[in-house]
Amino acid sequence: MDGEVVDRRLDHNVADQLAIALFANRAFLVEGPTESSVFYGIGDRSFPGSLEAAGISIVYVGGKTSIPLAHAILDSMGVPVYALFDADVGCEERAKANGKAQQKIDAERSQHAAENRRILQYFGLTEEDYPSAVATDSVAILEDNLEEFLSQNWGEWSAACQNLEADTGINLSKNQIAYRMATLKAEGSVPEALLQILSRAKGE
Repeated sequence: MDGEVVDRRLDHNVADQLAIALFANRAFLVEGPTESSVFYGIGDRSFPGSLEAAGISIVYVGGKTSIPLAHAILDSMGVPVYALFDADVGCEERAKANGKAQQKIDAERSQHAAENRRILQYFGLTEEDYPSAVATDSVAILEDNLEEFLSQNWGEWSAACQNLEADTGINLSKNQIAYRMATLKAEGSVPEALLQILSRAKGE
């Protein structure tokens, strides 16, 4: 990342995104509020507020391109930090389903591939356009995105979201607390892959 870009973004990252994480026992960086809410909700299944009680801060940074800088800041300040990002392998299919032009689809696919390579390079992993799902000691990767993973591997979670929306009239996509509650109340078992990611984020 260009030094001038780092300088411009540093105050924002420290003062806004990472304010709580700077004082956490451990930090877990994710792309957006959905990931944050879901993983907090998984922690709540042990007991409500279990991650907060352990001093673990889940921070969403607004997209995977922001993960390396946020990670570097926390790491340089001695905060143990773990990260999760989406490889977005299904971006082309979603773009087609949304009726986007092929030129736009190609541009988005190339952008995701370039972003994936930059993040893999930062973490010292083999660079590839669309990496497979993995959980290393420093970073975890979802092959597509969390919503797609949950729909395929934890059907009860999707049902819990639908039931909560129907019962309360809340649009879950605009309410982090509702996502967290749906994750807490979902029947069935949390997918092992997500438990493994959370365990690594907790330093276990």
